[in-house]
This record gives sequence, C-alpha cells and structure tokens, in this order.
Amino acid sequence: MGRQLAASLIATLRHRLSQHVIANSISSCRTLSPPTVHAIQSYLVKSPYSTKQQLRLTRKDYTVGWVCALSIELAAAQEMLDEEHEGLPQELDDPNIYTLGRIGEHNVVIACLPAGQTGTHSAAVVAVQMKTRFNAIRFGLMVGIGGGVPSTVHDVRLGDVVVSQSYMEHGGVVQYDFGKTTPNGFLRTGFLNAPPTILLNAVASLRAKHL
Repeated sequence: MGRQLAASLIATLRHRLSQHVIANSISSCRTLSPPTVHAIQSYLVKSPYSTKQQLRLTRKDYTVGWVCALSIELAAAQEMLDEEHEGLPQELDDPNIYTLGRIGEHNVVIACLPAGQTGTHSAAVVAVQMKTRFNAIRFGLMVGIGGGVPSTVHDVRLGDVVVSQSYMEHGGVVQYDFGKTTPNGFLRTGFLNAPPTILLNAVASLRAKHL
C-alpha cells in the first residue's frame, strides 16, 4: 500500500511538472497559430493538475478566527478549507503564523499554539494577537480533539462532534481548574463567559432544523 501511494504521488507530481513545462513552452512556440495556443492554455488552466494562483485578500476581509492547540489539529483545520488564500506579510511584533482561507462564505484565519506550549494562557495570547492583527473578526473558535466523556446520559466518545452552549450557571465551557481545593474535594468557583450571541442564535437555528 505504501509503495502504491508513493507511486501515485510521484505520477501526480510528474504530471503537474509536465503541465507547467508545456504551458511555458507553447507561449514561445512560433509554429502554432494564436488560436491554438489559446485553446491549449485554456485546457491547462481547467486541468485538475494546474497550479492556480492563490487569492490574496486584506486583513479586513477575514471575519472568523480559529485557534488550534496541536499541529495535528491545524492539519485537520487546513483540510476543512474550501479554498486556501495567499499569506500576508509577517509583522515583526507578531509571532503567530496564520493560515488563511475560505469555508463556505466565510473567510477564516487559523493559528496554532506554539509547539509544547498548551494551556489557557498560551491560547489567550494567540487569540489576542490574532484579533489585534485581524480586527474584523466577529468571533473566534477553539476547535480541537478532546477526550471522551463516558456517561449513561450523554455517552461522548472520541470522534463525536461536541458543540457547547450556555446553560443555567455555566457559560458553555467548564474550566475544571478554575476553583479551589476544599476538605470535600475541588470546588469550582466560577465559569467562563458565554459564546457570542451570533453563535448561540446559530445553534438555536440548527437545533430547530433537527427537531
């Protein structure tokens, strides 16, 4: 299986390279008529192996921020993009590395936490830096891989998609290390803020469609 995958990859790369060489060669070929050259170039552009130039937008065009904790989560996020955009110039005072693209009608900016630096503090720093550079972001998402939560009521297993929402005294996400230790065990003393109203409205609309 590994050899077949490698052979397929090599064949694809060779095909792309040949398309690139042909595209550059036919432009300077004097034996072909201009309509023929144009027809061949049009075919190459439509080819699934053609290298199409990536779209480049401005920072104000991105309205959704996505923060990943791990590199494997970043890889999954990049695969979710319907279209990947050209990167913007890196600013000297911003250590984040951004992946830009589009999902549906939304332009998304994605960043990952530094390697080996997980936790709420690191995530907050990345999110603040992202929001400072892309000030048109309407809301941010923290999407990642969580462990299972076996239960007789809600049997959440690895691979399930979990979407939180506000409920009673909880804002939607429970931070288990936010509290104090007592003789009777650990006592949570607070909760995180609720998600943005636009996301709560989207959840309500989605639930209504699946009743």
